[in-house]
Order: sequence, then C-alpha cells, then structure tokens
Amino acid sequence: MTRRMIKRVILLKFILITFQLHAVDDKEDFVYDLSLATQGISVSQFNTGVNYSLGRGIEKDFEKAVYWYQRAHEQGHSKAPFNIALIYADGINLDPDPELALDYLLIAEERNNKDAKQFLNKLRDKEDFVYDLSLATQGISVSQFNTGVNYSLGRGIEKDFEKAVYWYQRAHEQGHSKAPFNIALIYADGINLDPDPELALDYLLIAEERNNKDAKRFLNKLREQGNLKLEEALIKFCCPDPLGHSMISKN
Repeated sequence: MTRRMIKRVILLKFILITFQLHAVDDKEDFVYDLSLATQGISVSQFNTGVNYSLGRGIEKDFEKAVYWYQRAHEQGHSKAPFNIALIYADGINLDPDPELALDYLLIAEERNNKDAKQFLNKLRDKEDFVYDLSLATQGISVSQFNTGVNYSLGRGIEKDFEKAVYWYQRAHEQGHSKAPFNIALIYADGINLDPDPELALDYLLIAEERNNKDAKRFLNKLREQGNLKLEEALIKFCCPDPLGHSMISKN
C-alpha cells in the first residue's frame, strides 16, 4: 500500500458513501442503545456511535462517536472501523488523519465489509490508472495498452472509447500484439464508436500476424463460415471479450 494511495483517501473522499447505519430498527432510541452499549453489546456500541455521529436522540459528538465505534471495533465489529475511517478521512468533524483512516479501512476489508472492499478497490484502480498513464506517456507500450484497457472498462477513470483507441493505437505502433485485437473489437461491435468492419478486420489480421492467439482463434472461426465473406462473418459473430491488462512490475 503506497503513500500515494493514502493521499487518495483524501482526494477521493467525495465518493465515500454515508455512514453505515443501525443494524437494528430505527425506533430503538439513544437511551436503549447506550444502556446496552455500556454492558458491552457490540451492536449497541456501534449503534451508539451512529447516534452520536448523526445526532439521533443526542447532540452530535464525533469524539464520543469514535469512542463507541472503537469499543465495537475491539469486539470485531465489521462496520465500526469503516465508520471510524470516514471520520478521519473527511477531517470535517475531527482533525484529518488519512493514514489512520486507511488503516481502519483495511481492517474493515479484512472483516469482509463490502463497502470497505468497494471503496478500497476504487482507490487501487485509481492508483493503477495513474501509474499506467504516467508510464504510457513515457512510451512504455505495455502501459499504453493498459491505459487503453482502463479507458475501455472505466477502471480508475470514466469510460472513454476514443481515448481507449488512442492508447491502443500508441501500443500498436510499437508492435504490441493485443492492442490491434482490442481496437478491432471496438470498431466491429459499433456500440461505443461508429462501426467499421473493414477497419476492424484489418486490425484483426495485424493481431494474427503478431501471433496473437485470440485473433487467430477468432479469425479461424470466421473462416469456417465458408458461405460468408470475412467481413460478413465478423458482423454476424462479433465479438469475443477484449483482452485485459498486461502485467508490469511496480518497482
């Protein structure tokens, strides 16, 4: 986990979801939850933290909220560390501490909290996108291809198929075997850019010449349709799944 990811907790705080709420009926009031919380009931300790966070039945108090979330967390509650992380990430009600926030997010993830998992995956995707893009601009073909994939899938960035083709094209110009295959699929299906089956076929043939096994397999399937021209078969049988990321070491 890099320092860059820690910074993303603050940079992306606007996408943090709202506090995870009560595990019991909302009609349960503050006094009832507090009475059970003081007896060591973890769900009521968590609920009391929520009550203090939202001002439910009591004036808002984020220090007390963290206190009760911490008590629940110490008993293995999966939502409590997530809510603590939000408080320290946004820095609105207590002094911000993104490193501590990240620690609590990771604890929540280890406890299989789905919201922590989803948010950390967004952070990791964003970090990967920035990393690949930085190398892509330096002419590294693998990262140029990966950046195309990121734009195609919306991984760490909003989907943009024109930019995806741009980066696939840069990788293709350096002899990358997967890039022309993915360009072909974009122009073959015509869902995200105007269809161009002739151009798509050209790129498939280039990928085949570069010994891309997926291009070979798909073209062989098209050639087996003896009653159809290749372009016609391409339109009819479009399309296999695009190829995913190439591995690159982060040193």
